[in-house]
Amino acid sequence: MLASANVNPLHADHLIQDGWTASHFALLADDGSQFDAAILEIFPDKLEPLERAALKLAWTKCRHPASGSAPEGAASLDSVASNSWSETFASKITQAVVSQLKTTFKTNYPAEVLLPENTPSLRLLSTIVHRKSKLDFRRIPWKIRLSAAKSDEITTLKSSRLAKSAGLTLHTMLLDDPPSLEVSNGAFGMHALRQMFETFAIGMAMAEVAHLSSLKQYYLKFLQLMSQRLEPDTGLRPVTILEAQEADKTLMTVVADLVLERHWTWDDALYEVTYIRADLMSMPQPRPRLPKTAASTSTGSQYGKGVGSPPRSAPYSKGKSKGGKSKSKGQVAWVTETFVKGERKQLCMRYQTNNCTLGDGCKFHHGCAFPFSDGQACGKSHGAQQHAASPQ
Repeated sequence: MLASANVNPLHADHLIQDGWTASHFALLADDGSQFDAAILEIFPDKLEPLERAALKLAWTKCRHPASGSAPEGAASLDSVASNSWSETFASKITQAVVSQLKTTFKTNYPAEVLLPENTPSLRLLSTIVHRKSKLDFRRIPWKIRLSAAKSDEITTLKSSRLAKSAGLTLHTMLLDDPPSLEVSNGAFGMHALRQMFETFAIGMAMAEVAHLSSLKQYYLKFLQLMSQRLEPDTGLRPVTILEAQEADKTLMTVVADLVLERHWTWDDALYEVTYIRADLMSMPQPRPRLPKTAASTSTGSQYGKGVGSPPRSAPYSKGKSKGGKSKSKGQVAWVTETFVKGERKQLCMRYQTNNCTLGDGCKFHHGCAFPFSDGQACGKSHGAQQHAASPQ
């Protein structure tokens, strides 16, 4: 009744935790004036007009369950949500519902221990309960499969990064931005992936969608195929995190189709995908390792074109040898730096081949890098390739 009257979830939790029931709430007052005074004793803080009206509507529904509907001509929140194409996040379940789900889980699985690291977050648990109530068994994305501890950690880090300004505070109040995981190849490891699967399995078991054993058998075999050790000689590599996410999405789609289209139970559908069909063996299977691309060996007229360093076949390289000289196999090594009026400066290597187009805007010194017998650069205003043809 509180939810149908669109009562603020915080106020609803407060009433339920204090022990109020529908019968008790109906006896809160005899008329509207007494209700306004009594509700202020329960909520001493100032209530907005809309919040007070929602509580009064819930009190009316408790007093007259058959006639306590919304006024004629006004659509209720539930009817609007069910007839709308747009769908946002699932409605948050109350703490009373969470406590009931935990109690049921501990009764069904007395050997399992619920910790903040494996207990589903409020958003994940609300999404599972919402999908179960609407028989909508679409795959739940990895990014919202957070544990309670991980959700609190992300929320704390996010709140500490926000600036203390009124605009941002109002923005966070109007926009519900629940925490989510970053799913990428570099942000996930096998331990985090196993913890994510375990949290999701416990959430599904808490909502009694499937048995915990069926869910564990599925994800343990999935992780086993992902983490198998491959010898380098095979030329194969394990799947990446993004590839594994797509494989899990395909497999969960098969399970959902069996449940919805053929009216299987979740346990039978998971057993079918885990042990009978070959989809699980083929989806996260190793992939061929791509060969490394060879370095460019282009020379001739293409040398010096484009942005970046010249090819390795150029008569110099970026590495330095002892004494500040660059090494080049089979050719005279050009000097990479010189002293100009007592100041050490780097020589422009593109200038040595007449390929520097920056002129005075170049940050390197334009001088000849051809080495003399003492190891010092020529330094004159010509390139090293023109050193032999230039007057000494």
